[in-house]
Amino acid sequence: SWAAAASQVQQMGAMAAAQDRHNAVALEQLNFMKNQKAAEKLSKILKVTQGAPQLDLICRMLLKANLQDLPKLWRDLFDAKDTTARDEILNRALRETAFQERLEVPHIMPGTADKLLQAYWHMVSADEPETGSACNPFQWCPAKRMAKDAQDTAKIYSKGNIKVTAEEQKALEKSTLFFCHLDHMENLIRHGYLLWLTLTGGDKAHPVVKFLSEYRGKIGGNRDRIERFPLRDSSDRDIIGVLIQIKLAKELEGWSRAQVMKEPAPILNGDLIIDVVTDQSGNSNGWEPWTSTLGTIKADYGESLKVFRSAGRRPATWGLQDDLTVVGTLTDNVSRFGMVSAVGGNQTWQDDVSHIPEEIAPRAPAMPRARAPRAPAPAPAPPSRERTRTTEVINWATDADLGRTWKNSSAQCGAVKQAAKRGEHEVPPLPKSSVAGHTSDPMCLNWSVLHKCNAECIEAYDHVEQSAEKKEELKKWVLEHASKVPARQRRRRRGGNQAANE
Repeated sequence: SWAAAASQVQQMGAMAAAQDRHNAVALEQLNFMKNQKAAEKLSKILKVTQGAPQLDLICRMLLKANLQDLPKLWRDLFDAKDTTARDEILNRALRETAFQERLEVPHIMPGTADKLLQAYWHMVSADEPETGSACNPFQWCPAKRMAKDAQDTAKIYSKGNIKVTAEEQKALEKSTLFFCHLDHMENLIRHGYLLWLTLTGGDKAHPVVKFLSEYRGKIGGNRDRIERFPLRDSSDRDIIGVLIQIKLAKELEGWSRAQVMKEPAPILNGDLIIDVVTDQSGNSNGWEPWTSTLGTIKADYGESLKVFRSAGRRPATWGLQDDLTVVGTLTDNVSRFGMVSAVGGNQTWQDDVSHIPEEIAPRAPAMPRARAPRAPAPAPAPPSRERTRTTEVINWATDADLGRTWKNSSAQCGAVKQAAKRGEHEVPPLPKSSVAGHTSDPMCLNWSVLHKCNAECIEAYDHVEQSAEKKEELKKWVLEHASKVPARQRRRRRGGNQAANE
């Protein structure tokens, strides 16, 4: 009947409504589980990268819009359980890239994957050549045997006869440099190319990949011109390769820093050095970079550099048989013809011999030599000034407009701060900090205009995110007063040249 049919329809409608409610609850639970899983995964990634700013920087370095666009390699690195596993993943990816490109397989230093995940890819400062990774050629190691030696050194504290703490070991791993001779520069740049091609997931249109791909043969093709070109210090001719590494590091640093500052990146110079030695750049000052990096290397890695210079003077045929390993202190750790691994620092091993590879036979004891009469002992040299390391801190809440305003002023932070403090050149005091308890103290100029400073700064209280009003106030002050202060005369320091803003 009609009533029975209506009742049946009503029952079916109730059943459908109940099923809809059940489906909605199930969908809500599924979305909750998905969101929870996604949140847990993001939390793990942020733990690996030590925060969202570094994750954002990785995306910008690879020119990717977000986390989902990163190549599979990065997802594997995020999921890896520890440092060793991450390095193995990166080495495996490098092998695959080298096979596809039909090139010799490069190798990485222990901890390279973590450097990529947790730090800037360029040198943090001119005085710290051991920092950085993909944008620092002193951290590129193309030779398998060199990488093996470094890995052996990285595990040295586990050997029973060596008293090295885990903290010392960590510092050791962070302070390894590779010096490259002009003979092997193409191999070094090829290593950088393969590393970048791997990190970008095979993106040959990436500006750094393209730059290194086109540049790797240019040094060798213009070697004679480079060797004949006059240097500022002719005694550095034995280390032209190191000078090229510094120049290349500064070029890549400019591109990397632009990504950090979220500014338009400069076009990488595909004729770097070549344009000067072929007299096409119009630069009469030469091609060597004005930086204190070389002075730092000479001071902190002096013994390794001495061995490196000696190796560079040998006939090329000697390099095929050379397997020299220097042992002892941290400043003369490992060296080879073609490249030298140098470990810097003021520590020394607590034993007489740090590490002697098993394949190297012990040398025969030297015969005693007749001693010449001793000359009177010279007066003791004054104590050397120990280098002080600072801890750099980064202002992630940057203001690009304020940064450009400062850059356009061509001023130097140190000189401007001094003038503001002393009332020189008709420069008034810096704007006051907005931090409670310090409203009578000046803002930190470095923090706001250079977007970085150091933790030991006397104005560290101002290392906070500035309000829009404070940024505008400081911008107005910079526009009106910064250009009044003349630039300081650059002072030579530690064998190099003082950077303008230091």
